Amino acid sequence: MGRIEEVKSTPRLPRGQAPLVILATVAFLAILPFLSPRWFIGGTAASVLLFAWALVRGGAMAVHVTLLALLVACWAALWPPGWPLSLLGPLVLYGAVSAMIPYLRKTATWLRWGRWDRTVGWLMGVTIIVSALGLLMWFFFAQPDLTPWQAAIPAGVGPPLLIIGGLGFAAVNAAVEEMVFRGVILEGLESVLGAKTPALILQAIPFGLFHVQGIPNGVTGMAMATIYGVLLGFIRRQSQGLLAPIATHFFADIVIVGLLLMTSG
Repeated sequence: MGRIEEVKSTPRLPRGQAPLVILATVAFLAILPFLSPRWFIGGTAASVLLFAWALVRGGAMAVHVTLLALLVACWAALWPPGWPLSLLGPLVLYGAVSAMIPYLRKTATWLRWGRWDRTVGWLMGVTIIVSALGLLMWFFFAQPDLTPWQAAIPAGVGPPLLIIGGLGFAAVNAAVEEMVFRGVILEGLESVLGAKTPALILQAIPFGLFHVQGIPNGVTGMAMATIYGVLLGFIRRQSQGLLAPIATHFFADIVIVGLLLMTSG
């Protein structure tokens, strides 16, 4: 009897084309930051096909993942490359569409706060320290030119407002990126691959590649962000929600904001 109950309680991974749809969409998101403007029309068309595929054959989580990817692809044609918060617009639109459609609203299983116990706290603390040290080492040894990102800092604003604005940006950016990658994308991958290592790694790859023009940037920055994405995914899995990874990500963004303000003169 106990064996029968155990089998019944074990979640079954979906069959059919849901894994193909979601994996193809994650692969599409991974190459999206490298598409030149002339390829955006083709990229948008590809995302439309993926979304249509999900509607016909993919299932609920495939629809969530492909809808978000479609909005990200469309937004990429409008938002200047390399600028921060490039995922905020697509996420807001995705949230609005999901809220209006009962089917999407009821199947948005990724949207939960989760728990916060001693183990999660230790994981967060270690990740915060390691990421801060990594960012500082990258800054001092690579000596990057931060001028392109400092151009986004408004001129003539006093230190108090800059600090408040920096804290606000760090909070929003952390929440947006965690909802996209550790929320929708990781949930979609786990729905077809299970809560195992491949899902953690695959969700971190597009996250890392999206930092090709971020801070840190380049090949080193993408590698650092990919590893960081795996750690955040592990925290999300252990906490069973988004609050812990958002809070952890916030501190890394605070370090980045501090570097920008400290070197802006």
